[in-house]
Amino acid sequence: MRSKTAIIFFTGIITLLCLYHLSFTYVAWQVRNKAIAYATAASGTLDELKKQSYLDSVWLTPVYSPLGIEYTYQQVKEQELNLTGTLTGKPAKQVSETSQPV
Repeated sequence: MRSKTAIIFFTGIITLLCLYHLSFTYVAWQVRNKAIAYATAASGTLDELKKQSYLDSVWLTPVYSPLGIEYTYQQVKEQELNLTGTLTGKPAKQVSETSQPV
């Protein structure tokens, strides 16, 4: 019975940690969507410079504060999960062999 309680306890802890790390991805996604909404003209065209200017303006601004700890957009981007390939439908970035240190 003790091992069952320990397994449930550790499963709960791991679930909370996964949700915590996944929350950074969600916040980064929200900020990107706000940038796209800000940079989209009434005609529906996206101004990439305006979008990047918005993202640059919030780069060092606190955008997320779980448990009272404030995280800037830069920190959120660093903590965000890498959702490439099959999860987003976009190909993963190719890393050239020459860019790796020898």
